[in-house]
Amino acid sequence: MRHVIVSREYPPANYPAGGIGTYVANIANLLAARGDTVHVIAERWAGAPLHHEVRADGHLFVHRLGADDLPETGGDPALVQAQLRALRRTEFPAQWFGWSAAFLIERLLREERIDTIEGQEWEAPLYPYLLRRSLGLGPDAPGQSPPVIVHLHSPTAFIHHYNGPPTLPAALQAMTRME
Repeated sequence: MRHVIVSREYPPANYPAGGIGTYVANIANLLAARGDTVHVIAERWAGAPLHHEVRADGHLFVHRLGADDLPETGGDPALVQAQLRALRRTEFPAQWFGWSAAFLIERLLREERIDTIEGQEWEAPLYPYLLRRSLGLGPDAPGQSPPVIVHLHSPTAFIHHYNGPPTLPAALQAMTRME
């Protein structure tokens, strides 16, 4: 099988990784070890500077997206760059990653025979891809889209409810809506 797994927290991550990063690293390695092809989409940063890595005897491909990278959208590059900069200036700046990942997922769908797409609910990195897919904007043919698996770790609303003040701050509202 061929899998795409999207996680900004894939190690080494730009922030302290937790259960999500551990899960993605383990499941990607286990799937690759059994002979599946796995494409992990993660964040590129100073601690993980490579755009692309091939591991596990050619079964694990790590694609890293940087905050200033321009995704292949087919649109006006200046406009796309301005849109990504605007997303990074919002109260939910990590959403740039999901939008960039959506276009890479779509490219992988065109070039590979992807069987499953997976990501966590935390930060909703699959939201932009699913939105584009629901609007018919991507390469998925109706009825021929691979299944999307959203693995649940800890939704922001739950974390905040049990660990924070009773009201959700504005900075987390966009993220919780996407989750």
